[in-house]
Amino acid sequence: MIYRETFLEINLDTLHQNIKKILSYKKGSFAFVLKANSYGLGAKVIAKELENYDKIEYIAVATLNEAIHIKDTTRKPIWILGYLRDDLLLEAIKHNFAITLSDINQIQLIKEKTISFINVDTGFHRYGIKPDSVLIENLKLNPNIILNGIYTHLKLSDKHNDIIQVNKLKQLNINLPISISDSIAYIRHNFEE
Repeated sequence: MIYRETFLEINLDTLHQNIKKILSYKKGSFAFVLKANSYGLGAKVIAKELENYDKIEYIAVATLNEAIHIKDTTRKPIWILGYLRDDLLLEAIKHNFAITLSDINQIQLIKEKTISFINVDTGFHRYGIKPDSVLIENLKLNPNIILNGIYTHLKLSDKHNDIIQVNKLKQLNINLPISISDSIAYIRHNFEE
């Protein structure tokens, strides 16, 4: 029985206008985050629409469940942003999902080629390794880890502190793509990424 007849109508033309605007703003590739059922818009519907854009390199989700939910909807690589305990990490690898590494002990679990990213905590203190962590160096010891980049989440308290966080990543001197722009940072700043 339905007690409340609430529905959401998505205008796909407007969605595509917004996507084109976002993609035109900066050069480079993008990961579009569809966590929490694409914030209520319907992850499968949105994932299917993102197929039209070559600049969208990854579809990112928070959990393994979300990745499995959209797996058959898209041909784009799916990247899991959230922490995966050991058994879930191995399951994600079986599905060929890109993963986020934040635990040095998990490096030894990776026995097959796996696209990986590192979340570095530069000051938001929600998730990630410390910028001086030995995890990054130890990744080189496992030839199965294909390290695609490092990323962080800005506190977005003010521009000065955002720049401090970005500089913490740059000081790592690692020749990897760096991402720092969530939606707000993307609009607020013009960082080179």
